[in-house]
Amino acid sequence: VRLDLKESHFTPGKKNYDRVKRCLTENVQLRMNFLVSWDPPEENVCPSSVAAYLSAKGHKVSLCQPQFTKHVSYNVKVPVLPESDKDTESMLEHMEWLGVLSIGADLEPEDAHNFVNSYECSLETLDMGSCTHLKWTGYFTYNQIHRLFNELRKYVPGRQDIPWLSMYVQGFADSPVSWNLKEHSFYTDGDNNYIIYMKPDGSYLSCSYISSNKRPKSKTKNS
Repeated sequence: VRLDLKESHFTPGKKNYDRVKRCLTENVQLRMNFLVSWDPPEENVCPSSVAAYLSAKGHKVSLCQPQFTKHVSYNVKVPVLPESDKDTESMLEHMEWLGVLSIGADLEPEDAHNFVNSYECSLETLDMGSCTHLKWTGYFTYNQIHRLFNELRKYVPGRQDIPWLSMYVQGFADSPVSWNLKEHSFYTDGDNNYIIYMKPDGSYLSCSYISSNKRPKSKTKNS
């Protein structure tokens, strides 16, 4: 059953709306928690207004604060981005390198037989003085992510000393839908993420990892 909540006729007082509401009220006794993130239409409107609105409707509301962490690694060998966006294997390995960096693991373990970390990057690398990892954890809207992207896009042309900069966005593993509105297979393959690489010359590389419906694949797009 599909219900388009944006249809003009789906409003209180209409037969279709009232019938759906009655069926859900009488037959579906569900209680669940929702995460809500709202962008006000005007700057002078407080984003927390949505909390006051839901509270006035009788819902229990609690405020969740985003978490921020910063980590700087030194003497890092940064892998070079593949020249072709068709090189899927190299892109997957590049994404894996970012994952290793993000959890603060040793990128170059001295002991080859270290059972805790035996990671090795086979890509061509560049010696960099330092590498900074910034992480925000929370529930963010499209507009918030887009504003961050624009700020990074303004920043990277002034850093000709770095080969690239990346922005990684991770969706919720238990999100009801993924790319192209496909259902997620939670607990089996709930990946829902994408990476945008930015170079100082203004070029971009967008990668998304899709594994919904048990069909793992990586998509890349160069611009």
